[in-house]
Amino acid sequence: MAVKETVRYFRVTPQIVPADQETTVTIQSLDPRNGFQDGKRYRLRYFAVDRSDNLPAPLWREQEVVAAARSITFTQRFYGEQEHYVDIEGIDVTKNLRFSIYSLAPDLFGKVPMKGDFHMHSNNSDGADYAPHVPAMCRKIGFDFMALTDHRQYAPSLEAIAAYEDAPVDLIMMPGEEVHPEGNHVHMINFGAKISINDYMREHPAEYAGEVQELLRTEKSLEEVSGMGREVCASCLWCFRKIRENGGLGIFCHPFWYIPEGCQDLKEVNEYLFRHTPQDAEELIGGYYKNQTFSNDLEIARFLQSYWEGSRRGIVGVSDAHATEQDELFGWYYTIVFADEASGSGVIDAVKQGFSVAVTHLPGETMHIYGEFRLVKYAHFLAANYFPLHDEMCAEEGYLMYRYWSGQKDRTAAECLRLLQGQTGRYYKNVFGK
Repeated sequence: MAVKETVRYFRVTPQIVPADQETTVTIQSLDPRNGFQDGKRYRLRYFAVDRSDNLPAPLWREQEVVAAARSITFTQRFYGEQEHYVDIEGIDVTKNLRFSIYSLAPDLFGKVPMKGDFHMHSNNSDGADYAPHVPAMCRKIGFDFMALTDHRQYAPSLEAIAAYEDAPVDLIMMPGEEVHPEGNHVHMINFGAKISINDYMREHPAEYAGEVQELLRTEKSLEEVSGMGREVCASCLWCFRKIRENGGLGIFCHPFWYIPEGCQDLKEVNEYLFRHTPQDAEELIGGYYKNQTFSNDLEIARFLQSYWEGSRRGIVGVSDAHATEQDELFGWYYTIVFADEASGSGVIDAVKQGFSVAVTHLPGETMHIYGEFRLVKYAHFLAANYFPLHDEMCAEEGYLMYRYWSGQKDRTAAECLRLLQGQTGRYYKNVFGK
């Protein structure tokens, strides 16, 4: 996304503020030739974007300010959770700018916004790229977290992580895999569990089979399903519980993926998983090519139906990319989480607690964001005002990560990464005034 003039050449500190509190904001111009001129007068107009007659203060106000140290400072109480405009017009000089500020309720203020992908493949299964290449490309397009999730394989994700174990990188790389139990056509993602579910089933086949049979005998909800779908549902229950027991996030993959024979998953199985939600999250937005995106429409419609029925569950957007440079899907679909901390566990907890949105941004098309209303509004603000500079910083790091692994732990790249380490964290602190 293009960087706006007010984002590129000015710093608003803080730009994200607590709702219903009085906050002092400083807008500093970074370009001495084309910014605020010291001693010159400017007219500042403040607007609350969500118009209402019930605010305890006027929707807008106007004041005259004088620039100092190439900055303008003002104090304002930002009511409610919403976007606010600050228009600055030169009185002594010609200058007209609009800045955006966002105020957040306490449960969202201070959470770290992060972008990433939960579902990708390398050439260890049916992908095209070497495992260490994928994290570098993820960072290059602005991702903060990722996992390789090769079919039936956990080891490639560990290979990708190990490639950077001695490099100072801020990208959160998690272990992962796509889980495929024998005789179960449902695809499931294990994101972040400390063991491989595929390996566990291979190494303990009798235990797996016995525990699935025990579920069939004791799990009352399975009585709703008949035929072969009943055992499939029991297998899914076992997998999602095993992922959760080992600290991971269990994701139900592409429930409306249509193959030549029809929908990949049995209708009864899908409905059982939608109704009882043993998964921590589902792919609200999956990695479909342009001629397949109706599958995402179906998933969104089914999610809305579940919401109306009172069933809530975590949501993610994923690319299911099988290549990062030759494949069209990479970067088209992803997730934004709002986490208590910038860590793998922070990402998992955010999704489980409902602090995530799914994003589609196909080349040349408008970005679309799906999820809870307040999170979607906030994510659009971040897409315009926060992520553009964040993504530029990540692009530098991603290129250096590529140089590092492809150059057999290139020392120059490692030193450059060390100098850049923490830059996105510092930017976050500036935006939140920390």
